[in-house]
Amino acid sequence: MHNSQQSYDNANYYNLVTSALRADGTRTSYSSVGTNVWVAAPAGEYGQDYPAMVTTDLMGCEQGQNTSSDLGINGLHGGTEFDPNCNYTSTMNGTSSAAPNTSGAIAAIMSTNHALTARDVRALLAETASITDAEDPGVSLDFENSEGQLVSYQAISPWQKNAAGVDFHAFYGFGAVNLDEAMKRARMTNNVLPPQVITPWMNNAAKVAVPDASLAGGESSISISDELTVESVQIKLTLDHTRLPDLAIELISPSGTRSVLQTPRNGLVGQSLEPNVAGYENQLMLSNQFYGESAKGEWTLRAIDTNGDEVFSYLAYFNSSTIFEVPMANNTQPGVLKNWSMRIFGH
Repeated sequence: MHNSQQSYDNANYYNLVTSALRADGTRTSYSSVGTNVWVAAPAGEYGQDYPAMVTTDLMGCEQGQNTSSDLGINGLHGGTEFDPNCNYTSTMNGTSSAAPNTSGAIAAIMSTNHALTARDVRALLAETASITDAEDPGVSLDFENSEGQLVSYQAISPWQKNAAGVDFHAFYGFGAVNLDEAMKRARMTNNVLPPQVITPWMNNAAKVAVPDASLAGGESSISISDELTVESVQIKLTLDHTRLPDLAIELISPSGTRSVLQTPRNGLVGQSLEPNVAGYENQLMLSNQFYGESAKGEWTLRAIDTNGDEVFSYLAYFNSSTIFEVPMANNTQPGVLKNWSMRIFGH
C-alpha cells in the first residue's frame, strides 16, 4: 500500500493532501495513505465494476472519452437514452478528481466569508469533516520475529480519537469533506484559529540501533517545553537501513497518541535494487494526527523492523503484462537511527 509520505511535497505542511473516495465512501483502489492526509473527497473508481465521476466530454459520439464504439463500459457510454449525444463521460476518476472537488469546497467556503485565511479554511475542513467507512479495521501485519515467534503489528489503525478527542484515520485524514457544515461555520466566524506559532527545529543526534524483526524497535525522544496546541507535526529523519520496506516509523505524542508516519510494505525498494539507497537522509515526514493536542512534553520516535525473511519485490513497467519478481535479501546488519529533528505547527 503506497504511503503518501514518499512524495516529499506531500510532507510539506502548506500542501493540503486529499485522499480519494469511492461512491460508497470507502477508499479507492489507487489512493495513497498516510498521516499527512488532511481530508478525503469523492473521486470514484474506473466506471466499470464501481462508479466513477460524471463530467462533460467532447461533444458528439465520434470523439472524446464517450464514443459510439465505447459500448458496454457502463450504463452511460455509447450513446444511450441518458446521453444520446455522448456529451458526457462517466469514467473520470483519480486524485485528479478528489483534488478539484476539495478545491471547489475551499473556494465555496472562502466565497462565503472573505475574512477567512487559508489556514482558517483548513481548520474548518478538519473540524467539520465526517467519518466515512466507519467500520474499516485498518491493516495488521503478522510476521515472525527474530526469536521465531509469530507477532502482529498494527500498521494502520482503525478510526481513532486522539487525546484532544479528534477522529483520524490514515486512509481519510479527518474524514470526508462536509461542505454544508464547513460553510455554516464559515458564516459564523472570521477567525477560526489564533495566530500561528511554528517552533524551531529541535534535534536528537543520539545513535540508536533498530533490531531486525523485532517489535521492540529503536526509539529516541525530544522534549518540547512550549505551551502550544498542535495543528501539525513535521519531522526530518536520517536512518541507515538496507531494506526500507521492512520499516515502520512511528511518532508518539506526550499524550500517548501513536502516529505511524511511514508504514511497512509500502512500495519502497531496498539496497538490492538501488545500491545508493541505504536508508533515509533528512527524510521529511508529516503528521496531522495530533491535531488539538498539547505539544508540551516528551515526543518519541520509534523505528521498527517488521520482517526478517527474504522477500520479493514486484516491479511493473507500464502494464500488468510486464511484472517482474525481484528477490530482496534481508538486511545483514541492524538499522541505525542516526539523527532526527521535529517542529510543531500550532497556536
